[in-house]
Amino acid sequence: MPKAGPRAVRAKNLQGQKGAHLAADLVFRIAIAGLFVFSAVLASMLWLNV
Repeated sequence: MPKAGPRAVRAKNLQGQKGAHLAADLVFRIAIAGLFVFSAVLASMLWLNV
């Protein structure tokens, strides 16, 4: 019974870290996508001006 406590806490901590990692990965992907779209729009604007 005493061993179940720390094990449950450790599992919960791992789950929280996994969630934080997934959220960071999602933000990173959105940032990369935004940067790609921004550069594409900027390039097309420059291309149309020339």
